[in-house]
Amino acid sequence: MLGLNKKLFFLVLGVVVLSGCAMSEEGIFSSIMNSSNNIDQKKTIEEIKIEVNSNLKNIEYLENQNEEKLNELTSRINKLEGTVFQLIKDLQTDHESDTKVIVQNQDTIDLGREEYQLAFELLKDENYETARVSFIKFIRLHQDSDFIDDAKYWLGETYYAQRLFAQALIEFEGVLTEFPNSGKIPEALLKKGFCYFELGRVEKSKQLLKSVVSQYPDSSVSRLAVQKLEMIDSVTK
Repeated sequence: MLGLNKKLFFLVLGVVVLSGCAMSEEGIFSSIMNSSNNIDQKKTIEEIKIEVNSNLKNIEYLENQNEEKLNELTSRINKLEGTVFQLIKDLQTDHESDTKVIVQNQDTIDLGREEYQLAFELLKDENYETARVSFIKFIRLHQDSDFIDDAKYWLGETYYAQRLFAQALIEFEGVLTEFPNSGKIPEALLKKGFCYFELGRVEKSKQLLKSVVSQYPDSSVSRLAVQKLEMIDSVTK
């Protein structure tokens, strides 16, 4: 900076001498300093412009980077939304399918209940043959019904009521083997014992009836078994 000031000093001094203008030393120095300040200001302005341009470029770069990240995030969000939408759609479809199955099953059960009740009413009215036909039809058409084991048992009762003990025995045995968890097991076992007695197999009958008493104490089937055993003892003495 000092060298530059010296050059400016001599330059201005030469101009003054050549122009023939008389200027004090103080005026000459002031002129040189003004010229120096203008150069420094111009230099500072240029530096600021460069810095501003650099900052603008950085801002533009960051904006581009942010835009790319924003686009990436938007794409991921759209994919996630699509996945969620598909899952919701699948769940709704599954729910509708389950609902349809439940409704269909309920319709089947309701239909079976009506037919079962009709057959049972015929049995109560002692219309055994018609009741038997109705129970056989019900069993054929409603294998998945909750009343299938009951129908099988009452079918046996239609045979027993008409003293068809061999066929009744088959049906009661079917309840015991096909529906081991049925609520009709105690009654089927009791009636199986009754059938054996009617078919002349007394010892087998007594064995089954004693089994009913031991397995189901303090129950109605137990009391009936005891009564039957007493009757058998009275007629076989």
